[in-house]
Amino acid sequence: MKINKKLLQVLFACTITIMPLLGCTKTTSVVYAAKIVIDPVEKNLEKMSKLRNDLDDHCLELSSSKVSSKKKQKYNKLLKSFYDTATKACNISDLNSQVKAAINDGIEQLDSEKDSLKKVKGLKISKYLTALKKLKQRINAAQRTVREDNSKYVAGTENFVYDKDRAKNINDKNLYLRVNDLKKLHIPEDAYITAETYYFNEVHYTLSNQQKVTKKADGSLDLKTIHTETAAELEKKKLAKQIKQYYNTTVKKGEKYSTYNKKSINKAIKLYQKADKYLASFSTKTNVKKYRKSLKNKIGILKADKADSWRMSKKRIKISQKTLRKLGVPKDAKVKRSYNKGSLPSPVGGPKYGRCTFYEFYKGKKHVATVIVFADGYSYSMFPN
Repeated sequence: MKINKKLLQVLFACTITIMPLLGCTKTTSVVYAAKIVIDPVEKNLEKMSKLRNDLDDHCLELSSSKVSSKKKQKYNKLLKSFYDTATKACNISDLNSQVKAAINDGIEQLDSEKDSLKKVKGLKISKYLTALKKLKQRINAAQRTVREDNSKYVAGTENFVYDKDRAKNINDKNLYLRVNDLKKLHIPEDAYITAETYYFNEVHYTLSNQQKVTKKADGSLDLKTIHTETAAELEKKKLAKQIKQYYNTTVKKGEKYSTYNKKSINKAIKLYQKADKYLASFSTKTNVKKYRKSLKNKIGILKADKADSWRMSKKRIKISQKTLRKLGVPKDAKVKRSYNKGSLPSPVGGPKYGRCTFYEFYKGKKHVATVIVFADGYSYSMFPN
């Protein structure tokens, strides 16, 4: 078989041109180490703050509407969760000033809620108030031990030269870092002080093992660790961020589909199923598990919506122009969208109605009102802020 000489020359020239490009396709990702401050009680403190807000919201519900056993159970469950989280924080460190403050805030809030909900029976506020006060006593006893401690100074203390008044203040308030302080915080005994910063009622110590201790006049000891992230940890964090962005983008796209139209619902379901399949390819050691669970929940809700014949129906509960005027809907506003929903509670404190139709009114591109009309003729309006 004869091969054209010119063709061979062209093929050779192409190979020479392409080879350097192929050699450059491999890229190297340079990851730089980052220093982060780790507070061992931070997650528990954040959870306690959230639970306090939830308790406050449920307290308002219990005091402003008819109290159901379900609402009482939910409130009692939140009380238990707050106490359990406070106990975990105490077990990590009953000397941490922020833990003490969070428990004090909880006691103060529950004292107030106990007073406002005194007519509601079946709540366990007194039980958990007593339990929280015992935690507070435990913290006070632990701090008293620190204030009264007279063990040796941690190495490095003698290198710091204070003026006479400052030294007297630190000594009187027992703000020097002592060997027993390290033991209480489970810090290695060979750690020594490399730097310190003095304030009127507290001293911040930096230790040789990348930990920081703040000792306060009330006997509290706050511990933080400076951790240098490894390349593997940084890569894991980067991957977690990418997974989160992918999930958020998918959900944002899925929420644009109507949930009152079978064709649109099917598109949303397929989108979420495709995303779930893609996320299944990642290791379970990443943050992928919670996003897959969320997607499956969304798919389940959409399938239930699709199976709801009233929600999918094109029929609408009619409402007169006269009623719309009474509800405050502008005369020149037009219906841009209408859809059905199943059983829906009426405004707070009212009875629970059955099927209803939503009408969204617009003036041009501006949403001006939403009207909800029920099968028995009852209706009410809502207006955007």
